[in-house]
Amino acid sequence: MSEISEKVEDRNCYVYFISETKYSIKEERQKRRNKKYYPPVKIGRSFNPMQRLKELQVGNYKRLEIKKTLECRNEKEAKTLEKSLHAMAYKKYGKGISGEWFIIYGSWKLMIKAAEKCGNVFACKQYSGPP
Repeated sequence: MSEISEKVEDRNCYVYFISETKYSIKEERQKRRNKKYYPPVKIGRSFNPMQRLKELQVGNYKRLEIKKTLECRNEKEAKTLEKSLHAMAYKKYGKGISGEWFIIYGSWKLMIKAAEKCGNVFACKQYSGPP
């Protein structure tokens, strides 16, 4: 393995949840006459979640925000956590709508707690905000 790829492998990597802002959600509920609305949530990984948010915002007409990031020791752990969360979103907490975008019925916070109980978080820790 080259020295450059080793350095990338050892950098902290983040698993993020990106979704619409509260204002966009409120607006959508009003359009639907206050029927329950579950906004799409993107579960992904990145070395720089803020940059990833900016990239996603370019192609989305609704305002997006980072709801939560989980910091992992390296990309390998982040990839494993991300895959576990995708599987949980498909099987238990919601449904996939496109690629890494999901509709999560209820709280995505429950998914994080469940992942931690299963030991899928490794050395990942909850991180209060983007880097």
